[in-house]
This record gives sequence, structure tokens and C-alpha cells, in this order.
Amino acid sequence: MAKPFKTLDEQIDILIKRNLVIKDIDQAKFSLTKHGYYSIINGYKDIFLKEKANPMEEDCYSDNVNFTDLINLYYFDVRLRNEILSALESIEGTLQSNIAYILSEKFGYEKTDYLCPTNFKVGRRTRNGRNEREVLLEQLEKICGSEEHPMKHYRSRYGNVPPWILAKGLTFGNIIYIYKLFKKEEKDYLISRCLGTPINEVDEKLKEFFSKMLDIFRRYRNWAAHGGRIYSHKVREELPYYPPVHQKYGITRGNYNKGQGKNDIMGLCLAMFFFMDSYFHGSVQFFAGLDHNLEHYQKRNPGYYPGVLKQMGFPSDYEESFFKDKVLQINTNSKLFLERIQLPSVSPNTIPQ
Repeated sequence: MAKPFKTLDEQIDILIKRNLVIKDIDQAKFSLTKHGYYSIINGYKDIFLKEKANPMEEDCYSDNVNFTDLINLYYFDVRLRNEILSALESIEGTLQSNIAYILSEKFGYEKTDYLCPTNFKVGRRTRNGRNEREVLLEQLEKICGSEEHPMKHYRSRYGNVPPWILAKGLTFGNIIYIYKLFKKEEKDYLISRCLGTPINEVDEKLKEFFSKMLDIFRRYRNWAAHGGRIYSHKVREELPYYPPVHQKYGITRGNYNKGQGKNDIMGLCLAMFFFMDSYFHGSVQFFAGLDHNLEHYQKRNPGYYPGVLKQMGFPSDYEESFFKDKVLQINTNSKLFLERIQLPSVSPNTIPQ
């Protein structure tokens, strides 16, 4: 059946009939005006509803559920979404800069050199008959030909768009394509530079985990950027069980098989902390924002707090078992990091200007 338009008064009447307590009608109308009935009610009602005997039954809220309870969860999720987006933007920047560095160092800074087809694997055949390399190079050429700054500026002034300028226009989708079509040497080098792992320790299991990590980052970034409910969201892609990461954060194989740390917010967070393990400022900033948000929600909605943690995949003692004892033991030795990635000497003509 079609869903007809409802006025604010009709929306309030529906909620009251469904057993939702609304103490301040005007404030509820204000919230619905600012954020929308669908965003607040349809987005965050699930944990507050009574279980239905029949799926066709109307929703009915558990006793004593207040409109404020939904608003508090809505704002918690907005803050969580912003914190995740900020951390993912930092991760995206690291990937962009290291891809630019590798393209410049390995192939040169002239577009005709670093976009030479032989630099990349052919990839699979797409549905339109072209291979993935052709699709990628077309996308990268389009970025170089953009009328946006700084691409247009570099084309007009220098007659070339070097990799460190191309990188400014890369999307997460472009990044994943480049990683996928990099040959083994460049792929291992990118992982080494991003994680601070010696290149001779980059094995197939780490590469598989890194690849899935990028897929999950992209999915969550796109979901969050479009305002989707984030705290209980699960993406289609799944992290493989990787003991150096999952065991570090207290996730056993059994818990993983039940879904924890696979494709939920727990999985996203452990992947982000793993990626940012050598980036002290970024890790602490994300942890502080996440921890503060959870503590704030717990104080305002203690009765629903355990259910929210469960939906996220977090353990009830997350501060001790997940964050403070493990995540904040971050290596801040910059010299050691540079030694681990075995930076080769850079010739003057490849240094970004």
C-alpha cells in the first residue's frame, strides 16, 4: 500500500497511538521539522519497539519509551558518523599521497610515463568488453583533464599533471582500482608505506586483509557520506579473520564466526586502528571522539546503552579490552617507521614541487 503524506499533527498522533511518550509536543514537531520523520523514526525506532507476533502488525513502542530516547540515539549516530568520516578522510589522504609517491618514484612524474598501460595489470574483462586497466586509465585521464583546481592550473602552467596533483582527484573507488591493478612490487610497497610494515613481511594474508579493508572503508565512507544510519550498519564485504588484528582486539575465531569484527562497526574500527597504528595523532583523535560519544550516550540513555554497544559489535568493557590497553600502545618513533618501509633515495626530478 502507498504511504500517504502526513502533516506534523498527524505524525504526532501516529506516534502517540503507537505507545510513544511525547512530553513536549512542540519540541517533537521542531525535531521532525529539522530532521524529518523518516530519518528519526524509521531510522532509529528498531531497538525501542515491542516484538511483533505478526510482521503485518503496526509498530508498537515498548512501555515508557520517550521521543527523547529516539532523538538521543539519532544525535549519537550523527556524531559517530562524523567521527568515522573524519578518520576515513585521513586514511584516504594517506592512500592518495602514497599512491602518488609510488607512481612518481617508480614510473616518473610525466603523465605519459606514469599512466603507461604496462605499469598496471590488465585485470578482468568488464561487462562492456573492456578490461579493468582500460577503465582505470580512462578514469585517471578524466581526472587529469578536469577543469577543477589544481588540475587545470598545472595543465595550463606546466603542461603536465603530475601524480601528486592527480591524487587530489582520486576517489576511494579509484584508489581500490589502482591497488588492485598494481603489480606485486608496487602493491607490496604501498602496503609497506601505509602500515609501516617491512616490505619483506608483506605476505598474502596481509595483502588479502588490506584489500578487504579498503573495500570496507569505501563502503562505510559512501554510506556515511549519504547520511545513512551507521551504528548498526553492516556492509556486504567482510574482513577475513586475521589473528594479528582480531586477537589484538580480543576477538576470538568463535566471536568472529558469530559476526563480531567481520563487517560491523567493530570490524570497521579495528581496521581503522590497524591502518592508523603508526599515526598517533589520528588514532588518539578518533579514539577520543568515539569514547566521548559513547560515554555521553551512556549517561543520557543508560538503559539502552548495552543494546547500542551490541548492535555496534563492541564488548561491554570496550574501554579496557578494546581501546586503552591495546589501541593506544602506538609506535610514535618516526625514524623507526621510515626504516621499516625502507625508503629508497629519491632523485631530484621526482621530488614533488
